[in-house]
Amino acid sequence: MRKILFCIVAVMAFTFAASAQNRTVTGKVTDEKGAPLEGVTVSTPNGKSATTTDKTGAYSIKISNDVKRLLVTIIGFENSFITVTDAAASNISLKTRDAKLDEVVVVAYGTQKKSSLTGSVSSIGSNDLLDRPVSNISQALAGAAPGIAATSGNGQPGSGAALRIRGFGSINASA
Repeated sequence: MRKILFCIVAVMAFTFAASAQNRTVTGKVTDEKGAPLEGVTVSTPNGKSATTTDKTGAYSIKISNDVKRLLVTIIGFENSFITVTDAAASNISLKTRDAKLDEVVVVAYGTQKKSSLTGSVSSIGSNDLLDRPVSNISQALAGAAPGIAATSGNGQPGSGAALRIRGFGSINASA
């Protein structure tokens, strides 16, 4: 009986010691203007513990006492680190990141790198549309790039055209 009691006390002491080594860090993530950011990932640098911010930009993460920094990431903003202190809250403001997307093409089923795309890619810039003598944008896009077809709906001058982008032919003869 004495051995069982000793084992129970030892397990309880180990459990309390293990739980005492964890702490909860809370805070708020905002952008440069102070607006809260939702969906920001706050994690330990080793990735063992992570959480996301709610719609008010608030987060709460349980970490061990040996963690000194937290990694804060979200698409469109620069990655940052929060130095964890004994303070109750660790707030951070993220800076926007200007990224050029020359190497990424958005397609109907996701995104692809430009180098791995097998089809043709066309782009129409604002300068291409400025020189066209038309009354609305749908007429300006007609014939501006391969695969764009415009049909005038009712023939009324200035009326919008129906645009189809690579959608005429299919196996069932429907767009």
